[in-house]
Amino acid sequence: MSNISHVWQASEARNNFPEVIKAALAGRPQAIRRRSGEEVVVLSKADYDALRPSLKDFLVGGGSCGDSDELEDAIGRNRAEGVTMFGRVD
Repeated sequence: MSNISHVWQASEARNNFPEVIKAALAGRPQAIRRRSGEEVVVLSKADYDALRPSLKDFLVGGGSCGDSDELEDAIGRNRAEGVTMFGRVD
């Protein structure tokens, strides 16, 4: 996967969406920027999958999710919202 090859304004990307998709599928990630400056990146699923560790890599690496405080915070938020590993508790 290469670096971002083009930065589109949101309206430009909307009007040229087939071109955005074609470039992303060709291995050229595309950035889309809103007027507010927020950006998203469009990339092929193959490139996306290459960025994610496999289950084997995750387990061999000790199953780390990064900062343990982040994990604890996320668990706390989910519990406060009534979300369990089995779904939302109503």
